[in-house]
Amino acid sequence: MFSEKSIIHISQFDFKNKQPLKGRYFIIMCNNGDNLVVMSAATKTKHLSDIETKAGCIKHVISNFHCYHFPKKKIIGAENNFSFKKDTFIYVNKNIQEKEITWLNSEYVERSLVEKIDILNSQEYEDLLYCIYTGDHVKRKIKRAIEPILEKICK
Repeated sequence: MFSEKSIIHISQFDFKNKQPLKGRYFIIMCNNGDNLVVMSAATKTKHLSDIETKAGCIKHVISNFHCYHFPKKKIIGAENNFSFKKDTFIYVNKNIQEKEITWLNSEYVERSLVEKIDILNSQEYEDLLYCIYTGDHVKRKIKRAIEPILEKICK
C-alpha cells in the first residue's frame, strides 16, 4: 500500500488545518522501511495564474512558487494507465509530508479510507523526486531520505 511510487487516494483526509475532510490523492515518494513514508499531496488548485503552466517541475524564484504539474488526462500510471481528470499540482513548499505508517494504518487503512490507485511511471517519479529535492523549503530530513533514491537513478 505504501511502497515507493504508489498513487493512493485517501477519502476524508484531515490536514489538521480546519479544512473540511475530503478525498485527496497522494504519491508515496519513499518508504524508509522504518515505519515512515514521505508522501506528497496533490491538489487541483492552481495558486498563481500568471505563471506559465507546463508539465513537470515549475519553479518561479521571484514569487517563491515551486510545484510539480500533472496535466489533465496525461497518463502517469504504469499499471492501470491512471491520469488525473483535471490539471493537478503538488506544491513543493508545503505539500510534502512525513507520516508514520502505523498512524496511516490506524487513521485510514483500518477504516477502509485508503485505496491504491496505481504506480507512478518511472520517468514521472524521477522528475518529481528531483523537483522536490531542489525545493528551497523542503526539510533537510526529507531531502536526506530522497538522496539515496536519486543516487541509484543517476548511476
